[in-house]
Amino acid sequence: MRSMIVWAMVVVVVAVSACDVRAEPISDSPRTVTAAAAGFTLDGVRWWPAGMDAYQLATNWSINRGCGAQVDLDAYFGSLPPNALTRFDLFAALSVNKFTGAVDFSPADAVFAAAARHRQMVLPVLTGADGACESGEFKQRDWYVDGWRTESAFGGMTFQQRATTAVTRWRNSPAVVGWEPVGEPEPGVCGRSCAFPDRTCPADAGAVLRGFFDAAGGAIHGLDPGSLVFTRERSGPAASAAEVTANPMTTTDADTAVPPSSSVSTTGSRSRLRWRSPPMPRSLMGSGG
Repeated sequence: MRSMIVWAMVVVVVAVSACDVRAEPISDSPRTVTAAAAGFTLDGVRWWPAGMDAYQLATNWSINRGCGAQVDLDAYFGSLPPNALTRFDLFAALSVNKFTGAVDFSPADAVFAAAARHRQMVLPVLTGADGACESGEFKQRDWYVDGWRTESAFGGMTFQQRATTAVTRWRNSPAVVGWEPVGEPEPGVCGRSCAFPDRTCPADAGAVLRGFFDAAGGAIHGLDPGSLVFTRERSGPAASAAEVTANPMTTTDADTAVPPSSSVSTTGSRSRLRWRSPPMPRSLMGSGG
């Protein structure tokens, strides 16, 4: 089940009725977010990111297949407190027109534009480990080895091509805090099925995951120098121990930012981001279809 992010505090979203007058959009200017072992800074000031896991923001039922309810973007971003951070799915399937099969970035463009209008920040997730809202197929160990470079997904692109396209297209948005290559990565191997009890964690899972983030994260940093690469690790017996080993900044059930510099110490303080799962207020949602 998708969940709301609680990063240091619970964000209370104010319901917006049809009669409410929306605030005038605030002029946007680039924000500077940095990460180190001691934590995050926003425009040079210590910052603890708090916000929501609003995965469905790029859903537009008139264009794409959707993933969750369609949301009134101005109502959503306009209801957030200053300096909030929203994590959302920027999946390939949401950039394909369901009627024509052609690539259509307009639903995602609308998310970045609305966030910028309200001077809010977003963390795009480029794909999910479990295949939800995409192919439905769990990404196994081999995908993290080389499948991300060779296997085509929605829109006819590999993950590598999709990530390159996404970062290049939106890297200059003032709303972008960083990039999350894969939501809850787990380089496990399926058994009789890919259900959690049937998955195993190979001995080299840690090295595989570390190699993936070095390569994919390095490519993102090459396209968007100074950006942060985030990861959210899943706890559990299958591969969680390997995941934490693979990235010393990570903690299970946490989002962690990996700065674009290997000189940053990752020993000691860690950025732990806790999660809850209350529903998004219906007043911010449109109707599905």
